[in-house]
Amino acid sequence: MEQLEKLWPRLSRDPDFTAPELQAYDATDALLVETAVADRAASNAPAGLDGGLVTIGDRHGALTLGAAEVLGARGIRVHQDTLLGERALAANAERIFPRGPATIYTQHPLDETLLRGARLVLVQLPRALAELDEIAQAVARWADPRVTVLAGGRVKHMARSMNDVLGRSFGDVTAGLAARKSRVLTA
Repeated sequence: MEQLEKLWPRLSRDPDFTAPELQAYDATDALLVETAVADRAASNAPAGLDGGLVTIGDRHGALTLGAAEVLGARGIRVHQDTLLGERALAANAERIFPRGPATIYTQHPLDETLLRGARLVLVQLPRALAELDEIAQAVARWADPRVTVLAGGRVKHMARSMNDVLGRSFGDVTAGLAARKSRVLTA
């Protein structure tokens, strides 16, 4: 994905702790966005996802802005747990989309305003199963009945029980192949 390779170096962790060896994206961000592109192509879905894409747990904006860049999505609804993540996303959006970061995304709590009618949800897997269960239940309750959830994480932090948690809220859960020490679960 040439577009992503050009995007990643432009992202900053600021105002989060930064150092030359730290990046504002990781392999899971890249794998989630690449999987979303492949999923859309395989299903012959129409271009764009205006208002139908949700990101949850985006640390510095890589997931949201990566999806905006390669999927052409606008009106992405975002839920982030940390204020640093919100500020980093805002700063990165302003730098990368200076003509309209407000059209790219909006921040929401984990509730109906975030998920109502969502067709694609990209999730950075939390480490706590209770947090994943809360996310899965919220998506199942408010998203479009045909929603696809792509939940990714570093393999070393993933457990088979995450599949079981997602399986309680969704009919079908599959694990993708590991790539760059990351994996995506599809529900």
